[in-house]
Amino acid sequence: MARYMLDLESAVALLRRRDAVALKRLKQSRPSDVCISAVTHSDLRFGAVMSRKAQADEEAVELFLRYVAVVAYPAEAGAHYGEIRTSVELSGEMVEAHALLVAAHARCLGLVMVTPRVRELRGVPGLRGENWVGG
Repeated sequence: MARYMLDLESAVALLRRRDAVALKRLKQSRPSDVCISAVTHSDLRFGAVMSRKAQADEEAVELFLRYVAVVAYPAEAGAHYGEIRTSVELSGEMVEAHALLVAAHARCLGLVMVTPRVRELRGVPGLRGENWVGG
């Protein structure tokens, strides 16, 4: 079972191989330890289709998915989403819906969410986060 769930920004950093910190962390992890949410998968596919380099980006996503599992979004994550969104909104932080869905998914499955938004999500009870994306 995976231990880490990458959010979209972390997945894109790895996909583009432009972030040495993220690549180093990925290399330190076993492939079976890292996954993405079906939500992130959907956004990666959208980005590839909309890209000016659609064919190359779609091929890059296919290659990336050979090493990172896509985990289905369970119905139970809905309750986590409601709690997490409420917590974040009450804290005054601004976090986009995609990141909140991935946070709910990760917390529901007991995974560490890999995101550069660790600061914005720090007050969410039960959510563990790590930032693999360097400056």
